[in-house]
Amino acid sequence: MKGTFKSLLQDLQIDSQSMEYDIPIDISDKNVKIKSVGGKFELVSKIVKKKNTGAYIVLYKYGNSYRSLICSKNHCIAVYLDNNDKYIWLEVGELAKLIKVNKNLKISLVSDINNDTPTNLLDLVESSIKEDLFDIEVPSERSYFSNGILNHNSMYGPKETTSGGNALAYYAHVRVRWKATPSKKITGSYTVEPQIKKNKLAPIVLAESKFEVMSGVGVMKFEDYLSASKQIGVIEVHGPSTTLLDGDKEVLKVKSAEELKEFMKNKDNEVMWSKLIHKKWDEVKGNFQVELSDAEQMDSTIEAD
Repeated sequence: MKGTFKSLLQDLQIDSQSMEYDIPIDISDKNVKIKSVGGKFELVSKIVKKKNTGAYIVLYKYGNSYRSLICSKNHCIAVYLDNNDKYIWLEVGELAKLIKVNKNLKISLVSDINNDTPTNLLDLVESSIKEDLFDIEVPSERSYFSNGILNHNSMYGPKETTSGGNALAYYAHVRVRWKATPSKKITGSYTVEPQIKKNKLAPIVLAESKFEVMSGVGVMKFEDYLSASKQIGVIEVHGPSTTLLDGDKEVLKVKSAEELKEFMKNKDNEVMWSKLIHKKWDEVKGNFQVELSDAEQMDSTIEAD
């Protein structure tokens, strides 16, 4: 394969404008081959168009000349760090962050000169180019040389970091992106934010959520308990202080939400709080103007262990 991806599409009579984003097109029957590791030429099975959400220009020395590669921030290339004898796969965006932190880091790229000889990375700069980007899949080696340097099948991501197979992200019926942020106040606590990116099984009604996970405990039901308790009167909040009630009896009084979370870490305390919610809900649910299905949902959401 020679030339650009756009010229390849022209040769294959594929209209790049009509291609959908992130939907690979099978070209395995077109007998398109590209140079891979060890000087072999491997069959290209798929080509995909990706929306430009941030591009970089990779500048490097190639023999006695200079070359460049324009790619997305998620594109993976093979790099040697500080004269290590083994290369690793890094996303270009992550490599840019690494260079920013350590400007003295020596970085080489894997070239196709003389059996995959390392070549010096000269610069890595963000690009203002807003054109759509294209990528390919080479199934046998999962890597290929583009403009002289070794690239990975980044349409699916490197096999070392994508569980379930290289094609999982694009062939799965449901795809969820997870983000975990450690708490600055409570050791071992993380705020987890799942986001549904694709769902072919049902309409996406609620695309995002947020909950807490505690190391050694699991998913914390704190926010659900706190919200339900406030609505039905199990909890009274006065400024920063919070009081947990059993009828008119004060069960617990804390000065902050963090203290209440610490209280809930204990499984017995969580069960006790759950029982207080159920008890109070049985008393007041007649005062709420809700349908039966909503009341049943309330009962099933806060379960006593």
